[in-house]
Amino acid sequence: MSKGSSNDKTAGPKIDLSKPDTDSPERRIAREMLRPTINAAFTVYRFNKDSGEPPLTELVQELTHQVRACANGDLSRGEEMLIAQAHTLDSIFNELARRAQANIGHNPETAERYMRLALKAQAQGRATIEGLANIKNPRPVAYVQQANIGQAVQVNNGTAERIRTEPNELLEAKRGNEWLDPGKASATSPGDPQLEAVGAVNRTTDSER
Repeated sequence: MSKGSSNDKTAGPKIDLSKPDTDSPERRIAREMLRPTINAAFTVYRFNKDSGEPPLTELVQELTHQVRACANGDLSRGEEMLIAQAHTLDSIFNELARRAQANIGHNPETAERYMRLALKAQAQGRATIEGLANIKNPRPVAYVQQANIGQAVQVNNGTAERIRTEPNELLEAKRGNEWLDPGKASATSPGDPQLEAVGAVNRTTDSER
């Protein structure tokens, strides 16, 4: 990745590292080799070299610009890429489906192979559209707060509400705002005669009976 001689035809693509830096050349090369944009630039270069040698340094700079735009919330490039890929996958699906149909009559195994590839392209196209839809309309995320142990909690439409528990009215009697005196004796009615103590029981002296 270091800047080499212009006569070297076998060294491959180069990236300009001539800008001043306090790190050693070896450290700079190692750091640049780990940059995602540089790795992506080399991959793009390999897949597009038949259409002409792209300027690798400028390609890294453009990828870095796109990454920073996405980090700042601008997803327009990603949306453009996904919709373009969806159209590409749709073209692949249709081409493979036509090839499958052309082989159905005399070569069913080849037809099945083409159809499997066509359906894979169709599935990838659907996943691409779903990814684009999630970017345009993100799904809401529900957050549920941790309930306090020992407290009754009821969830209504994703919102946790604490239920107010009333004391057991069988144990506590109320009349208005005053508590009843549990030690107050009630008056006896005429229908409740006064009970007298039971007299002494005369038992036999014979302990065997």
